[in-house]
Amino acid sequence: MSQSIEREQRVFAILFLIIAVFAVIASLFTWGSGYLFSEEISSRSLLPIVDLLVTFPLSVLSGIYLLKNRSIGYILGLVLAGTLLFGSVAVYVSIYIENEYNLELFIPPISGILLGFSYVYWISTRIDLVTPSQSHKPHSKLALDR
Repeated sequence: MSQSIEREQRVFAILFLIIAVFAVIASLFTWGSGYLFSEEISSRSLLPIVDLLVTFPLSVLSGIYLLKNRSIGYILGLVLAGTLLFGSVAVYVSIYIENEYNLELFIPPISGILLGFSYVYWISTRIDLVTPSQSHKPHSKLALDR
């Protein structure tokens, strides 16, 4: 594996671990509106609950496995990227529905969209699953554990 791929992979792993920290802190305090477990279950508390139950574990596992250079880390990273993209769209939809246009609510989804798309792009430039090589095995530039 070349040095640039290792550096990019390490950067994504660290970013995923940072996302895990933000997912826990932001979800436990319901994005600044109060402690999650002191509120009633409502549509407003569903996104923080999903952050806590889905985004946090995916971020931790994908970050750790990417640092260990395990193939499951790449797959979990793709699942996390999809979760970040879906969650960001869900946040923007909830902002639109509730007519709550605060700058603090716009910034986290933008980072989720940027990180999700950049990770998918990074993976897509390193693995070719659509057009197999002549041996009919997928060609990969990733150093997966084999």
